Amino acid sequence: MRRVSRSRYRTAHVDSAVAFAWRRLCLRCLVFRAWLWRHRGMRRFLTIMWCCLLALPCRAEDFYAGRTITLLIGHPAGGGYDLYSRLLAAHLGRHVPGNPTVLPKEMVGAGGIRAASFIIGPAPRDGTMISEVTRTIAFDPLLRGQVKFDPRQLAWIGSISDDVTVCVTRRESPIRTVQDLLTRPVRLGGEGPASSPDTMTTLIRTVFGASNISLVTGYPGTADVTLAMLRGEIDGLCGLSWDTIRTAHGDWLRDRSVNLLVQVGAQRSPELPDLPALADFAVDARQKSVLKLVLAAELMARPFAAPPDMPPGRLEILRKAFDETMKDPQFQADAKARELDVAPMSGSAIDQLLRDTYATPPEQVAEARTALTPH
Repeated sequence: MRRVSRSRYRTAHVDSAVAFAWRRLCLRCLVFRAWLWRHRGMRRFLTIMWCCLLALPCRAEDFYAGRTITLLIGHPAGGGYDLYSRLLAAHLGRHVPGNPTVLPKEMVGAGGIRAASFIIGPAPRDGTMISEVTRTIAFDPLLRGQVKFDPRQLAWIGSISDDVTVCVTRRESPIRTVQDLLTRPVRLGGEGPASSPDTMTTLIRTVFGASNISLVTGYPGTADVTLAMLRGEIDGLCGLSWDTIRTAHGDWLRDRSVNLLVQVGAQRSPELPDLPALADFAVDARQKSVLKLVLAAELMARPFAAPPDMPPGRLEILRKAFDETMKDPQFQADAKARELDVAPMSGSAIDQLLRDTYATPPEQVAEARTALTPH
């Protein structure tokens, strides 16, 4: 008689036990399925509960923990947008649940249009990418039509500061006052259709009939325009942030290497009490109306936005984190050390500013569009 080894016996026994357990599980599933078929109400209840569990979003802490938020910078290093973006990146993550890393990433091009187009287009829409946005881009479809998307669709997070821009020329230039700017031949630099230098230069040229002004545009960023000015390629530029001059070009003021011609903003800067404001030269209702409409962008000078159509609650998380960052003593101390002004505007306030501005009567918009059309 042939004997069966103990190992083979154990294997056969285990296989038999597994098969038995599998048959018993299948039988129980069949019985449960039959019970569900008879009790349709319970079947519906379980189905609804399962769907709810699938649709339940993860907590913010669970989503952002261990992740990275990419902050796009659409302007070259050293300019105002770059400085403010890196300031925000250094502090925002502490106020986002889960404390993600915030990583600045340059996406320079077309005066900020490239980064803005990416954030509203192919950027991930899960809350892991935000971008600084050129202030004038927010109003471009209303006033110029150079941008091929509606900025109101962006998920606006907030703006760190308002701003006043100035027109400057190099010291050797014969253009040394605002009267010179409006009457004598001058070459001013620009970056692209929706950039601040191009917008302000075109505005001054058309509103005040200053056909003496020539716009030399196409420089990659403000730093490139200022370098061209110092080299003598151009006389100067308009639309240069006063904050940028104070923080990045303090030597200009110390050495008196530039001429400050005029300040351009929705309101005067208390730091420039003796520098004339462009609004002071508006003599009729049309000029005043156009300037008020175009200069509304200066109220949200350093804005940040996320892509549209993010999962529910993500925008609220980012907005709350931004608002808390603006109140953070560590953030405020860092901003002071970098000599950057902080005058924040919330994301919801930006939404309201855009709604109000886009509701401007058509005849006033038409006048502003004409003023911003190069002649």
